[in-house]
Amino acid sequence: VTNKDDQMNTATYTVVLATPVPPEVQGVNILRSTSNGSASLTVSWTAVPGSGITYTVWYSTNNGTTTEPPFGALNVSGIIGTSTTLSGLTQGTMNYIWVAAV
Repeated sequence: VTNKDDQMNTATYTVVLATPVPPEVQGVNILRSTSNGSASLTVSWTAVPGSGITYTVWYSTNNGTTTEPPFGALNVSGIIGTSTTLSGLTQGTMNYIWVAAV
């Protein structure tokens, strides 16, 4: 993803989406922004049908498998809704992202 932030700084990120876990979580989208050398990614996805569904998003600079993040991957859990923002990322670094319905 190459983009300009609101201060017209250009940054390039490589984001690789692993196969969503479980397969019902689809339509994953990424929106990037930067500020003062740090980066964030807004991850959004299509809702899984059902009530009481929450989501967990894992992210890592290390690749796991297509269905499971690597040991030590950071995560945001208990997400109600279909998006979250991952912040404090390093510009130009590849990040792998997994989204799971819980």
